[in-house]
Amino acid sequence: MTSRAMRQLFQAAFIGLACSCAVPAFQTIPGYVQVEAPSPTFASSSTLSSSLSSSLRLFHDTSAFFDGRPSSRLSFLLRLSAEAQEEEEVVEELKFPPNIISSSTPKPNENNSSEQHDRQKSFQQGGLQLNQRRWVFRDKYPIAYEVATDATPWRRESEHEKESDTDVVPILLLNGFGVGSFHQHRLMRRLLLERRAKNNHRKQNVRYLVYGIDYLGQGQSWPAFCDDGNSPDEFQLSYSADTWIEQLGLFLRDVVLADAANNDGDSPRKAHIVGNSVGGYLAAVLSSLHPHLVSTVALLNATPVWGLNLPFWDGKLPAPFVPRRVGRALFDVIREEGTIDRYLEAAYATRGAYDGTFHDGFGDESSTGDGRGVEGDGGLGKKIRACTEGKGGHAAFASILWSAPASAPDYFSAEGHLQQQQQQQPTMKQQQQQQQQQQEKLHPPQQQQQPEKQTKPQKIQFYQALQSLPMDVLLLFGSDDPWCTPAVAKRMHSTLSSRRNIHDNDDEFDDECANTTPASRYVAIDNCGHCPNHEAPAAVAKVLLAWFDADDNVNGNATFRRNNVELIPNNGESEATKNGHGVMVKEPWGDVWVREVSIEESRKLDFMDWMVANMVG
Repeated sequence: MTSRAMRQLFQAAFIGLACSCAVPAFQTIPGYVQVEAPSPTFASSSTLSSSLSSSLRLFHDTSAFFDGRPSSRLSFLLRLSAEAQEEEEVVEELKFPPNIISSSTPKPNENNSSEQHDRQKSFQQGGLQLNQRRWVFRDKYPIAYEVATDATPWRRESEHEKESDTDVVPILLLNGFGVGSFHQHRLMRRLLLERRAKNNHRKQNVRYLVYGIDYLGQGQSWPAFCDDGNSPDEFQLSYSADTWIEQLGLFLRDVVLADAANNDGDSPRKAHIVGNSVGGYLAAVLSSLHPHLVSTVALLNATPVWGLNLPFWDGKLPAPFVPRRVGRALFDVIREEGTIDRYLEAAYATRGAYDGTFHDGFGDESSTGDGRGVEGDGGLGKKIRACTEGKGGHAAFASILWSAPASAPDYFSAEGHLQQQQQQQPTMKQQQQQQQQQQEKLHPPQQQQQPEKQTKPQKIQFYQALQSLPMDVLLLFGSDDPWCTPAVAKRMHSTLSSRRNIHDNDDEFDDECANTTPASRYVAIDNCGHCPNHEAPAAVAKVLLAWFDADDNVNGNATFRRNNVELIPNNGESEATKNGHGVMVKEPWGDVWVREVSIEESRKLDFMDWMVANMVG
């Protein structure tokens, strides 16, 4: 890869990471009191000029910091520390008031059930309903999430049918950096419309519950009081992969699967997870650690890396001086409107998909008469910029830069395969051994015991997590992504196809499916960039519908059906299929082409594609 390409890659990484620092300044979350922030003030114009010059110089010098040479990194940090000793910071802190929670906010000691924490705000149009809710993470941090469903009254086909016969399918959508669940509204709506059409056509009664969530430190999910990492609510908080995976695992168990219970009190044991960009990274790691909660995984231009894992700090707030200064300078540069627009221009294949030309919300796309957005809306860039206003963003950005990749608990083996014994019932011998160990803990021997060795948790590599996934995995990649290129998708496809058989000696499956390995399919979307969920929602929803519906037939093996089901929508465009581009799907801002990539094609990588695929992750 050329030096120019490397610089573009690092710039893109910085821009994407900058968007991860979000504070709900312009959007109202139920339960919060909206406070208008006064304009920031500075000590003087000369101070402003000096600070801006220093920030720009610091941003320019990051190319030396990340060029892979330890000497360059060390000299960069030493120079920064020397400058800090020579001059005092005279720029006053921006006078943003802290995030204030009203009296309706649950106290940390209240029950963590979804019913207790829902301060619900609903939006409904055309029978589709979007509920904005909150849930408390670690008994401390209010987390904003949304759940979309089709509120159309259930119609009985016969007098013998009961409403409890409805099949509830929970789906969790995971965002990339810098956006909240609002980035999933288009896909939420298209999934519900596709499900409604299939219900009507086949006289089925399947109900989707589609969830979106803001990670802690993004969107509308923040500590109650933020003070640039110095408040008690932020003390020792790390905005890391481990924190987000813990948040998502508890949310999946305590909210998504619990809410999906039907009228008989039954609840689906698993949910489908769909992750875009870093949400794909989180989906893969989360599913490898908690496979008992996940039915299938769909990766939409998944990012196979986490942050930058910079040295000398573990990412726990408050930040030391150098990380705080670096994070503040980079964050201020990257969140400029022009920088955000340049990032979106690179991430999207069609500008009309994000610039506000077309409707961007959960409501009816024809609400303005022709499917176009409201004039002056500002599009996705304005929403991202709005997410960066507040007193927690700078500290969160620094924490993300320095935090380490996800770590594995004890049951994640060094070979990258989950130990299935952890999910099985213990044998009689194992139960006796466990009882004996418990007795030894209660009545330890009198002799002096050796202290247990403290070992650092093992870090999980993305492809290691992919290799361990026991469930079916779908890859949906926009082909015009400048970072997660088709070569990266092909490497993921090849990794997934090499997984071991998970159905050997399993009585649940018949002889026809006994030797079926987990399904792994790769669908490419041409004329689509890094965010297929937002740029190609109609195409993605059609493919996901076929993927999810493999569970509809209770007879046989869902994995066997997913390996053979036709994922590409057949819309009668014979010319589209003949010319090699795949099947055309119309989006409001332009057509996209959907085609499936075979495993044979994925395994054929030329030298340059192989290098790109191995450098990114």
